[in-house]
Formats: sequence, structure tokens, C-alpha cells
Amino acid sequence: MTATIAGVSEIECPCGPTGLRIFLADMRRLPEPQSLLPEIDEAERLRAAAFRSPDARESFIRRRWLRRGLIARGHGLNPADIRIDSDRLGRPQVMAPDQVASLHISTSSAGHLALIAWRRDLPLGVDLARLDPDQASRAAAAVFMSPEELRRWQDGDTLGFFRLWSRKEAALKAIGTGFATDPPMVSVSGPTLVWHAPSTRDRIDVHDLPIAPGYVAAVACARADPL
Repeated sequence: MTATIAGVSEIECPCGPTGLRIFLADMRRLPEPQSLLPEIDEAERLRAAAFRSPDARESFIRRRWLRRGLIARGHGLNPADIRIDSDRLGRPQVMAPDQVASLHISTSSAGHLALIAWRRDLPLGVDLARLDPDQASRAAAAVFMSPEELRRWQDGDTLGFFRLWSRKEAALKAIGTGFATDPPMVSVSGPTLVWHAPSTRDRIDVHDLPIAPGYVAAVACARADPL
């Protein structure tokens, strides 16, 4: 079943695992956030109220409403019956009802766009970034690129900067640590995340996604066969 929400389209990821579904939403076309509050749960409403930025609060409400609505439409369920919680690493996962209890979820937003993705059984991460030449400096690159990535990156390459950023953030979401893991300790230049710490067993496949002009996006999927 495809999305039936205005402003939402499904993105194909030919290299992704079976069961992976990714949606791109233009949040300007979604309902007003205030009207969506009754359709998200109490914990989400409390989190929304804590945002100081109105834009961030509205984005949060719309994304939480949208992920529940898309999962419901994709599986023939009532959105109110879907319960979403987080695992021990903070990665969101559907807990009920039973038909979707094995779904792992990831979301990201930038500007007026949002990504919502899910798959069964194994973690994933998505990231969406808007290209901004003013942010693509060598000092910023050194914060998240591995030494090899930094050597290969050329000053002024805004697309390369944000492509690496989106791939890395998606991969660290899939691992579950986010930027609590030192980003230069991993490389995402190729199709698989590479650790510079041999003790780890995480194996993450990373794919770029087709996206709107001026943006880049990536999805990262944990594999069932750890190193």
C-alpha cells in the first residue's frame, strides 16, 4: 500500500534490504500542528511542549503524527492502536499491535522536508541534509570526517561534505549511539560503514537516496551477519 497523505511520496532504494520503506514528506502540505496534537500520544505531546523553538516543535509534531499515520496506512491499521517505544539504545521501534511489532523506524528533517523510514527486525537510520555552502568548512569537516575522508575531501565541495554528513549520521542512528560515537572513528565513503576500532561487531550498509534539489539523504541498514 502506498502513501495516501497529501505531500508525501515513497522513495525507492534499489540496493536496500527487503521490507525497507522510505517516504519523503513536504511538511508545508501537512495539516496544522495544533490540529494533530490529539492524534499523537501523551508522551509526544509533553516532548513537543518542551521545545523552545516553534519551528522545531511544529516539525516534531508533524513527524510524529506522520510516522504513525504512514505505518497505519501501510498495514491497514488504526493509527491510535500503534504504540511506539525505544530500545535500550534509544532507537524507535513499534511495540504494538502484533502485526507491526517488529518494525524499526527512523526519521529526519531539514528545511520543509522530512524522511520517515521503517523495516522489519533490524535497526536502520535515515538522515536528510540541506546543502549550505557556508557550513562546509574544513573546521566543520574535521569534526565528523575520518582522517581518510578528510584527506580526500576538497575545500568548497559542498555536495561531498553533506553527502558524507548524511551517510555518517544515518549510520550512527542505525548503530544506536548517534554522535555519542566519535564520528571520525568510522568511515562511510563506501557502501559499508568501516570502523577504526577492531573490537566492534556492527555491520551497516549505507545507501544514498534520490532526493529534492538542494538536499542530500542517506539510509543505513544493520545487517543480520555481524563481523
